[in-house]
Amino acid sequence: MQELVENFIQHLRSERGQSENTQRTYFTLLNRFVTWARTHELSAWPQVELSHLLQFLEHERSRRVAHEPQESTRKLSGQSVYLEMAALRAFYRYAEK
Repeated sequence: MQELVENFIQHLRSERGQSENTQRTYFTLLNRFVTWARTHELSAWPQVELSHLLQFLEHERSRRVAHEPQESTRKLSGQSVYLEMAALRAFYRYAEK
């Protein structure tokens, strides 16, 4: 799974001319999904179904903001979850080709 993510980031850099910040952001977001997928015994992209993506996005929606005290109830913003969706959508468009 990781290799295809790295290929996608290379594609963003060389063929789409995306900024370093965009590349880093997408890499971080996609790696968050890859890590989640491993914990759910998904080891290859063809195994990933829509239901997995929805579960992941729900997980992200309920995840607490990093660097907040443990007792904090502050969660990720809708904009953060939307960015995760955008990264996955762009990745899947690339992977289909």
